[in-house]
Amino acid sequence: MSKTPVGILMLSNQMLFHTSRFVLVVCSLLLLASLVASTECFIQQSVYFDKPSYKVGESGVFSVTIKGETGIDPTLYFTRLEIFFDWGSYWDNVVTTVNPSETKTKSVVFSVPSSVSSGSHSYYYKLTWSLNIGLTNPVTHTSPTNTVLITEQAGGGFWEQFWVILVIMATILIIVVFYIVSSQRKSKAQGKVAETISRKMPSTVYCRYCGAENKADAVFCEKCGKKMTEGG
Repeated sequence: MSKTPVGILMLSNQMLFHTSRFVLVVCSLLLLASLVASTECFIQQSVYFDKPSYKVGESGVFSVTIKGETGIDPTLYFTRLEIFFDWGSYWDNVVTTVNPSETKTKSVVFSVPSSVSSGSHSYYYKLTWSLNIGLTNPVTHTSPTNTVLITEQAGGGFWEQFWVILVIMATILIIVVFYIVSSQRKSKAQGKVAETISRKMPSTVYCRYCGAENKADAVFCEKCGKKMTEGG
């Protein structure tokens, strides 16, 4: 009879040991699931610009497409997308909610200032997200550095400047030609008026005293010397 309490005690200790191991395994699995949910609960499907290259003074859009991981329960809250170029940084702070298996796109608008030269320029981006809207434990993903192409320097390329200069020169040429043609037409008109007047005016006049023939612009008669006009 004395062995029965001892056996019961040993059995209880074994059950407690196995129960503790079971609880430990369950806690480890929960911790592992929590770590997986906090680090690999979304798939970043694609990263892209809205154009293959940009000109100085243009604006562009940089986008990241995100898909919630299938089979992972938590809803994701992407709180900030920030892109860093070698000329400046741009960001978007609008919260984007992504549910499991759901695909969303988060974008940020940027511009290329006039001081930027043509060629390849480096950039990288940061994507910040959290598993709760309170943002108590945000996680930031930083991308590797990449490049984007700027095709023209400030003030436009050679051909753009060439066409601007060509248009200006053509405009000046048209104005000069118009002025020359107008001047020639005006000179011809004035010449015709003068010719008409000269034809209408007599080339000689006669003295009203002696009847001698004199030039049309004579003031005194070349023969009698009297004044050709009245009142003389």
